[in-house]
Amino acid sequence: GVTVKVRNAVFYGGFDCSGELSFRGTGLEPVTLTSIRDDSVGGDTNKDANATLPGPGDWTGLRYNTASSSGTIRHVRIRYGGTGVLSYSVLTAFDSVRCEKCSSEGFVFHNGSVDATNLVAWQCGYFGISCAGGSFDLVNCTSVGNGNVGMQLAGWSGNVRNCITWNNLVGNLAGAFAGAVYNSNGSVAWSTSNGNLFANPQFENELAGDLRLTSGSPCVGTGDFITALFLLTDHNDNSRISDGNLTGAAVQPDMGAYERVSYRLSFTGQPKTGTAMTFTTEGPIPGSFLMFAGFLDGVQFYNPFGIVNAGSPAGVFIISSGLVGTPVSANIPNLPVLEGFVFAIQSVGVTLANPVI
Repeated sequence: GVTVKVRNAVFYGGFDCSGELSFRGTGLEPVTLTSIRDDSVGGDTNKDANATLPGPGDWTGLRYNTASSSGTIRHVRIRYGGTGVLSYSVLTAFDSVRCEKCSSEGFVFHNGSVDATNLVAWQCGYFGISCAGGSFDLVNCTSVGNGNVGMQLAGWSGNVRNCITWNNLVGNLAGAFAGAVYNSNGSVAWSTSNGNLFANPQFENELAGDLRLTSGSPCVGTGDFITALFLLTDHNDNSRISDGNLTGAAVQPDMGAYERVSYRLSFTGQPKTGTAMTFTTEGPIPGSFLMFAGFLDGVQFYNPFGIVNAGSPAGVFIISSGLVGTPVSANIPNLPVLEGFVFAIQSVGVTLANPVI
């Protein structure tokens, strides 16, 4: 959960990469790049109480200048920049990045060969996501409430899959060609083919930036299964294939960056040797859970529950089971050999009648 704050945009106050630069957060603890005036994360860094407030354009943003510049940008929030992400890179991978309240575009891609996945652009001043070059797909992206077109596609070769673009000032989707938009919501032109929709996505709270889907959303369970099977996780590291509405029917993925989930795993403590952590499965009651631990080296499909992302079949084991809401404590041994060891904890919640993961 590292937070980096930038002072101002007068002398290019931002990140300007001509080599290699990576940011790797997690769904629970994303990296945040924001204005020094933003007290909502990391506290009052500029020590002026409420004398200054953050605003769009406080700093420039994240820029990859050349085709050879590279990096992995995963689970990153970019707030109050100019253009949130500006990339000329061929190989940089962008996954689960959110640009919000930027003065210009959220994302601008002039090149690229790696699919952009789980991106979110919210309340940016111009385009939400602009693809002006490269050959890659936009997969499970959400672009909402931006000042121009939500997804501007021109000079780019690729497909739009399982995406939502909605309530953008000038239009939701521009520049797309026939047969390039699949299982997505927001375009009237393509709403009658390839599993596409044009219907209110019914977010939890769009004005507040909560772009998760409500139980009645038409985007729940209408994404493409094969696309989600390759993606595996959503913007918050939730399983991409799950029964989010607890219907008991065959699991199907959702559109957009956020998969609807009814059960969540909360925790207290830090994953450090010699400490204790507590994990709690939260969600509808009555219900029960199975809690898995495993290595982050694979996944497995548990029909009809969905995908367990905690590890490969040989490296996953059940550590606990019980009623939803019951905390599970785990002591991490104080052994030097465990320093840097990577493990995952995942819980499968099951209602009295219908399963969900």
